[in-house]
Amino acid sequence: MANHVLPALVLNDVEDVALGVRHTCARLVEGTVACWGENGSGQIGNNSTNAVFAPLPIPTLAGAAAVRLGSDHSCALFGDGSMKCWGEGEAGQLGLSTTADALAPQLVSLRGAGLLTVGPASSSAVIDGELWAWGANADAQLGIGHAEPVLVPTLTKAGLVKRVALGGRHGCAIRTSGELVCWGANDAGQLGNGTTEPSALPVPVAFPSEVP
Repeated sequence: MANHVLPALVLNDVEDVALGVRHTCARLVEGTVACWGENGSGQIGNNSTNAVFAPLPIPTLAGAAAVRLGSDHSCALFGDGSMKCWGEGEAGQLGLSTTADALAPQLVSLRGAGLLTVGPASSSAVIDGELWAWGANADAQLGIGHAEPVLVPTLTKAGLVKRVALGGRHGCAIRTSGELVCWGANDAGQLGNGTTEPSALPVPVAFPSEVP
């Protein structure tokens, strides 16, 4: 199919949109969620691995409050605090106790989530201020104190948080106190603590001292 070098109308009445590497999902104001794009791992959620070339409503996601996409997996948060994930599961990023792919949205075994964040091959949820994470962890990028595989939601060491961001090899969170902490790989100084040493535990970002 031909590329577009200018914006082209895809959908109307879109409330939110999320992008993966090669797939997209949109949440419409009416509560419908539609997805399209690459689907080799089932990341569209239509119980297939065939690519989808136009927005396709996913009935089991109706009423979702948020949708977030990783490289090849997807997750949705619902108003009752439940979560569903689907797509590639090789790193445990679906939180389903397995490394198998899921071709349709599957319920994650946690309740009460108020915030959903997804990295390239990891996922996380905030429940009552506490950060739970799962998925790729070879660089201790989940902040749980080790670099072992994590196939189910696991409580991190981040403390009480209000914002979270997950990168490919590190993560960061803003604590409810306002403190910014990061963890994981640090070879390029991505933890912002003045070193290049990795950390399996959250460490405070060292902001430059204010100059009078």
